[in-house]
Amino acid sequence: MGKVIDSIISGTSGRTGRIVIANVNGYEISRIRPKKSTKAPSPKQALIKDRFNKAVLFIASYREYVKAFFGTKVGLRSTYNAAMSNVINAFQCDMENLEIIPNYHQIQFSKGKGIDPQPLAISSPTPLTIVIDWADNASGTIAETDYMVALLAEDNDLNVGTLFFQTTSIRADLSHEFTLLPRYQDKELHVWIAFVNADNLFASNSAYIGKIKVS
Repeated sequence: MGKVIDSIISGTSGRTGRIVIANVNGYEISRIRPKKSTKAPSPKQALIKDRFNKAVLFIASYREYVKAFFGTKVGLRSTYNAAMSNVINAFQCDMENLEIIPNYHQIQFSKGKGIDPQPLAISSPTPLTIVIDWADNASGTIAETDYMVALLAEDNDLNVGTLFFQTTSIRADLSHEFTLLPRYQDKELHVWIAFVNADNLFASNSAYIGKIKVS
């Protein structure tokens, strides 16, 4: 038994048995609800589930950002789902050793039509600081006023969240210094940057800079 509602305004919705009908962003779709399993997951199944959970944790700090600045929505595929897929694909499952290997250089947190960043260096000149230097590859254009955003992730520790920063530094400033909490001292962090235009209309692709040990 079930109930299905057909509405001109809201579309078709409802369910019958395990089949669920819904209107998602103007598309009418049907899904089959999965059966609850009483079996314990196999080690490989548990690893795949763990990879998904770690991807959710990784993206949590910039979740709202990717909703606005990770390409464009295509059909039912949201920009958030596209960003999640990027992280999941970068987290390689080693089925022999049952471990997750993060390929940080494959991760992007920003996609757009802005001028791509041209990072030059990262350093940690004083305790609990990271300095990022980049080239002004938009000299003489309005893109010089794009502001910088950055993502930081601890090396090979997928059980902690990432750090996302929206700064006031613009492309023409050529450099930005971050001050970190004491817990990050002597930690190795992976660093990415991107630029967002001053009117928040679009962003650039993100660039992976590399890894730095915090002084």
